[in-house]
Amino acid sequence: MPAFRQRYSAPSIGLHWVMLVPIVAAYLCMDITDFFPRGSEIRNTIRSVHFSLGLTVFALLWLRLRARGKPIPYFGLTTLPALLGENKALAKQLKDIHETGATIGYLLIGLHAAAALFHHYVKRDTTLRRMLLLKS
Repeated sequence: MPAFRQRYSAPSIGLHWVMLVPIVAAYLCMDITDFFPRGSEIRNTIRSVHFSLGLTVFALLWLRLRARGKPIPYFGLTTLPALLGENKALAKQLKDIHETGATIGYLLIGLHAAAALFHHYVKRDTTLRRMLLLKS
């Protein structure tokens, strides 16, 4: 295996770091909602921002997975309609799944950062440097 590999492509590096902003913001929104009373305008706004950030992360994730230099249509929608009718039992199950996914997300973010540091400081390879915004 060669000691040096080329840097990741500029779009891959850019999307990697651009995704950090809505991911951190979505987790921040999730963590601060409990500071505001249920049903308050500010709490509802924060929840709405959390949903929008989640959709942004979802779209960026698909963009990264299909990043072939071709445009990806998003159905031309500015808002997504409800996919299901009201079902409180299902909503509770989906909320539990979403919260478990968020917890797993924290774990994956930590593992991702740990793996980058492992490659840099233990394996002493170029993996981390290849993904940095600035050339090293």
